[in-house]
Amino acid sequence: MESVRPASTIMLARNSKDNIEILMVRRNTKSVFGNLYVFPGGKVDIDDRSEELYSLSRNLDDVDASRALGMQKDGLAYWVAGLRECFEEVGILLHDASQIIDHQLKVNQRTELNNGKTNFLDICKAQKLNLPTDSMIPISHWITPEVEVKDLIHGFSNALSG
Repeated sequence: MESVRPASTIMLARNSKDNIEILMVRRNTKSVFGNLYVFPGGKVDIDDRSEELYSLSRNLDDVDASRALGMQKDGLAYWVAGLRECFEEVGILLHDASQIIDHQLKVNQRTELNNGKTNFLDICKAQKLNLPTDSMIPISHWITPEVEVKDLIHGFSNALSG
């Protein structure tokens, strides 16, 4: 088995007038599994394991986050990665409702982040953000089974259509 690559996915939901809305992203048609709808997310980067980022976490520390995931340490990196990936992929920079962010700066920062010219910590500092980690609820923590990913997707698709 290849080494496990830590990843984080964020599922955003909100109440609307008649129901609950769930945010999903449609993958690029030219990518692997193009046209699939997925939740924003991706690899937990080394930078997500930053004590400085951890210090911006609102009311959740690494000890409690790690315990929630059954890990010794760096569980909070999964929360940070989810927030970062959400911003990278869909431009949503989650933050305390009481905090005001500069929208144009946010747009520019996302471009710079996606081009490797800045990092999530610098963005949080520039926007003076606290990370709303305490409003994120862990749903599941698991390792993908050793099967061909195409088989896994096919099986999942059949389960949805069956």
